[in-house]
This record gives sequence, C-alpha cells and structure tokens, in this order.
Amino acid sequence: MIVMINPPYLNTKLTNYITFKQAPYPNPAIALFAGFFHDKGIPYLCIDAKLDDLVYGDIITKIQDNTDSADITFIGITISTSTAAHDDFGFVAFIKNEFPNIPIVVGGPHVTALPNDSLKTCRGVDIVVRYNGLLPLLDIYDYFTSQNKIKCLSDIPGIVFRGDKNEAVANAICQRTADYIGNLTRPRWEDFSQASTYFVFSALGCPYRCSYCFNETNFLYGKKPVDMIIDELNLLINKFKMTNFSFSDPTFAVDKIHSKEVLQRMIDEGISEKVKWDCWTRVTVPDQEFCYLMKKAGCKLISLGVESGSNEVLRRANKGINTDQIAQGVKIVKESGIRCEFFLVFGQIGETAEDIRKTIDMAVNLNPHVVKVGIMTPWPGTEAYKLALNKEEGLELTTTTDFSKFDKYFGESLIHKNIDLHQLEMLRISMYLQLYLKNNRYLELIHFAWKMRYGILRKSFSLIKKTCFKS
Repeated sequence: MIVMINPPYLNTKLTNYITFKQAPYPNPAIALFAGFFHDKGIPYLCIDAKLDDLVYGDIITKIQDNTDSADITFIGITISTSTAAHDDFGFVAFIKNEFPNIPIVVGGPHVTALPNDSLKTCRGVDIVVRYNGLLPLLDIYDYFTSQNKIKCLSDIPGIVFRGDKNEAVANAICQRTADYIGNLTRPRWEDFSQASTYFVFSALGCPYRCSYCFNETNFLYGKKPVDMIIDELNLLINKFKMTNFSFSDPTFAVDKIHSKEVLQRMIDEGISEKVKWDCWTRVTVPDQEFCYLMKKAGCKLISLGVESGSNEVLRRANKGINTDQIAQGVKIVKESGIRCEFFLVFGQIGETAEDIRKTIDMAVNLNPHVVKVGIMTPWPGTEAYKLALNKEEGLELTTTTDFSKFDKYFGESLIHKNIDLHQLEMLRISMYLQLYLKNNRYLELIHFAWKMRYGILRKSFSLIKKTCFKS
C-alpha cells in the first residue's frame, strides 16, 4: 500500500494558511495520484491533513485504522511550498520516527528545486521525486514490491535518493509530454472530504519562462481529454454539490481550440448553469469571442498575470507581453462583464521605484475589480533565485535556510539594491489607496481593509517597529 499525506499547517501566519482557510480545498496533486493508483489497481490511502484539519496524532491514528504498517510500501509526503518547507520537514521527521523502516518519498516544488539540500536538511527523507511524479512513483512502488521491472533505484528517472554512503544520488530527468499526459486519469475526489471549492485542471504545465516563476512540470505542457474534464465536473457537481471551482491551469487556454471545446461542452450539458468558476491566464488570451464564451460557460473572474506597468521590467521578467497588450486585455475582459483581477509583483529584477510608480498609474487608470500585489520572492529553482544566490543584477538573498521568509506578502527574503523592502511596502500601500480613492471606490476600500485587517495590522506593526528601530 502507498500512503499519501498532505501535511498539516503549523504556522498560521503564513499567507498560504490564511488563503487556504478562506476556501479550503483538497490537494489536487494527491487527488491526481489517487486516480492514477486506483486505475493501476495499487492499494493506497490518502490523508489530507490540511483539508481535514488533522494534527500529528490524528494522522497516525488514521494510518493505523486503515492499514497494517507491514503492508505499507512507502509513504509519500508533499512539500508544497518553500514557505512551509521547515514545518513540512519537521512532519517528515515525525513520520520517520513513527515508521522508521518504511521509505519516505517526498515531492513538490521546493524539493524539486532543492533535492540535495532537502536530503541534507531532513534525515527522514529517503527519496525525492522531481517534477512530475506519476511514473516515478509507479517505478518506486515496483522497486520496493520486487515486481522485477525495476532492479535498482538508479534505474528510475527523475528521482534523487540516498546512496550507500548517505550521499545524494541524482538520476537524470527524462520526461516526455506523451508519457506525462498519456498516463493521466481523473482525480479521485471521492477519497477526500467535501470542500468549499475545487481545483480542476483542463491542462497541466506551462510553456512560458517567467524569471520569477518556478515551472513545476519542467516546461512540459499537455491537455486533458475533454471528456475527462466534463466527467470530472459532473461528478463534483452531482456527488459533492460543487457550486464553485477554479480552472487551475497555470495559464488557462494556452490552446484556445481545446479550451473552446471544453467551454462549449459545459454550456451544452448545462454545467454552466450549476457552477461558477475562475481562472488565471495571460493578458494576450482574452478576445471578444472567447470572453463571451467564457462568461456563457459560467466564468465569474479572470485573473491576469500583469506583474508590471513598465515595458523594460516586463522584458527582463521574460513575460513576453507589453503594456499595450495589458490595456487591451483588461478592456476586453471588463467589457465582457467578467470581473478582472490583476496580479502584480513589486521589486522585480532591475526594477526601480519609478517603474513601480508606472505600475501604480497603469493599475489606477485600468481600474480592475481586484488587485493583488506581492513583493518579489526568489523562489528556489527560478532565475531570480539563482541571481540572488550569486548576488547578481543587484539581488541578494537574506537567507538560504529560513524559508519561512519566502512569503510574497509578508516575507523578507530578498535584498534589492535599487529599492529597499520598507519602500516596497510603502509603495504597495500607496497602490491600494490610489486604486480605490482615485476611482471613488470608497466602500470597497473599507471592505478591503476589513477583510485584510489582520494582515494589515501585522504589516503595520512590522513597519512601525522597523521605522522606530532605524530612527
């Protein structure tokens, strides 16, 4: 049996925790693995400690109630974000102490980017699976159950494991899109508690190479079959009474022909009348026809990766868009009657205070319904991280061990020679004030301030402390 665990949140101050608690959802990666193992006839157990609000003892009890430890082939644990990595590794150590003879396999963005460091940091980790884990996990199961296909861990592409002398042994990453997408099955949402929202993928992966973004599939991209998507939505609607979900493709509608077919099927089969949904995409995706189809299919919000109002910053970030395209995309979305959300990042490579002021002016003029402003976080595995690690282009890491500081809203992981963190925070405050006040959105400002009151208080105390300390 394979036991898969999504560890509990320990640090309730993390942005990830705060966001999750506003709309809890089952872990989509574990649901995908569950569907894969189910179709392969491999026994498994899913434990989503975040969704079910479980503590350590609850997890042990659930394992003991559902299987004998002698039947467990390996335990898979997701280390989803760098921000929570320290706590997650602590959980791994706990599980290893409880089940010392059972191999522990970890996956997720953080360990994919830093596999050797992960093995060194956490002695409880036996194997790191990098990027897509479907086929490597199948091979690992084969190896530990002696099914005679895999004779040695060195034969499994895409993993890093402990050698005989406790050294990290890294196998080559060999992933083909055909293998990745060809082995997809419908996620097994039946193995999870009912949630308030769900993440549904119409396609996996992202072909773009933005400097601040870690590509979790190593730039592989593939579309899920339309029938599989529609079956999944019908299951969630009919069995789990889902009324809200996110199309969670990193970039929705990379292939518009495929997306149009999905949306049309949603309309034709009445799905659009039963659920509302949102998505994330690029500003070059919206056009009048496509936005009309999205709205008819039930789309309530389109989140656009705008990032900056400076063409030079956009160019350096490898965004492949310009400010004219941003303005056109926002105009089309708003005219369609769909709510428009901006994602912005302050403090990017080479960015100055003047560049950020251009971004603020652009946002105020375009007046999207929602704006989310993050501070540049050099996630491990990104170009920004490599530059900061090597102290290049005016970037420098404040730490290479305390990843709790890698929080895009409350973190302090990056030193930027052009602009200090205090100034970035003040510009972010200015961004929100100008957006709401200059567009006469006074009630929305009050609502925003109330909704974000805990974060605002936390950040205010931090700024006051730093200001007083400097003086």
